[in-house]
Amino acid sequence: MAKSKYGKYIIKEPLEVGGNAPTLHICAEKGCVGEGIKVPVEVQLLVITDPVKFPHPAHSHDGDEIFFIFGANPKNYYDFDAEIEVCFGKEGEKHIIDSTCILYMPKGLIHGPINIKKVNKPFQWMHVLFAPKYDMSTGDVSLHPGHPRKHYTAAQIKKLKKGEPAEKKPAAKKAVTKKAAVKKTAAKKVVVKKATVKKAAVKKAAVKKPAAKKSR
Repeated sequence: MAKSKYGKYIIKEPLEVGGNAPTLHICAEKGCVGEGIKVPVEVQLLVITDPVKFPHPAHSHDGDEIFFIFGANPKNYYDFDAEIEVCFGKEGEKHIIDSTCILYMPKGLIHGPINIKKVNKPFQWMHVLFAPKYDMSTGDVSLHPGHPRKHYTAAQIKKLKKGEPAEKKPAAKKAVTKKAAVKKTAAKKVVVKKATVKKAAVKKAAVKKPAAKKSR
């Protein structure tokens, strides 16, 4: 087979280990799959299943950035049930996102923090930064995950392709709520109190009982 001239532009399964699902990612940073072809943007697609606060405080970039926030139902992007708090500008102007949206962050615009407060249904979050690697003009870029990043093993990929979880989650221990613990303690105290009262009654009865007369 002749050597491919354009095959290098097809990046198959650029997936990394995510929190609850594989994460799609590419950039030109050293250690990333896009390094060799020098992709001009940094792209990441996440599946959000639980509330989370992104690690970055207020920051800005030397390039434009776009966030795509959309429901995980590919047949209906109106199907969205989550609440996200996003801050804009030096003033920290807060906005609540509760539907499928596209957020545009022009070059130099301070934004963050971003707090995903409620997730009643999983949704997808994609950001595109128009720069070859994730960098900041203001803010602490060290809080952003670097490279190389964790990837799935061949065995894990095989499981994921079958629709199975990459790893079995350990069985969750039943948490004893404070209310249940208080109730249990109260019940124990009642049992102890009843036993003490019963014991005292028996002792009192024994004292009051007259001695039996001896038969002649």
